[in-house]
Amino acid sequence: SNSSEQRGLVDEAALQRVVPLILQAVDKVVEKGIEVLNDALHKLLLKLKPALKQIGEWLVKFGPKIQSAIEAFSSSLDKVQKIFDKIMEKLNGKGDNEDMMLKEAFGLYDVSHTGTVTALDLKQVGELYSIGALQGEKPMDLVIKYDQDSDGQLTYAELKELIGDE
Repeated sequence: SNSSEQRGLVDEAALQRVVPLILQAVDKVVEKGIEVLNDALHKLLLKLKPALKQIGEWLVKFGPKIQSAIEAFSSSLDKVQKIFDKIMEKLNGKGDNEDMMLKEAFGLYDVSHTGTVTALDLKQVGELYSIGALQGEKPMDLVIKYDQDSDGQLTYAELKELIGDE
C-alpha cells in the first residue's frame, strides 16, 4: 500500500514536470504550423496579386461597357418579346396594325441590315433569342420555301408570307 502511494506521488510529480514540456512542444508545433501556413498564404497572395490587379483594371475599364451592353440586350429582348406578342395576337385574330407589326418583325429578322432576310439572319435570330424553330437547317428550309424569286433572301413580302403561314 505504501509503495503504491509513493508511485502515485512519483507519477504526479513526474506529470507536473512533463506537462510544461508537452505544452511547450505543442506550442512550438502550432507556432511552426501557423508560420508555414502564413508563408504559404503570403506566397499565394503574391502570385494572385497581378491577376487580381488585372481583373480590377478590366472591371474599371470594361464594367460600364458590359453593363450598357447587358442593358441594351435586355431592352432588345423586351422589344422582341413585345413584337412576338403582337405577332401571336395577330395570329390569334386579335389586334390591328398588321403592317406595322410586320415592319417591326422584319427589322428584327434583318440582323445584317441589308433590307432582306437571309438564312444566316434567321439563324442568328434563333441563336440570339433561343428560338427552337430557327435552329439547325430550319432557317435555310424556310428561305428555300418562301423565297419566291430564288435569290436566297426573303423580301418584306416574302417574310410576310412566312409569318402569315404559321
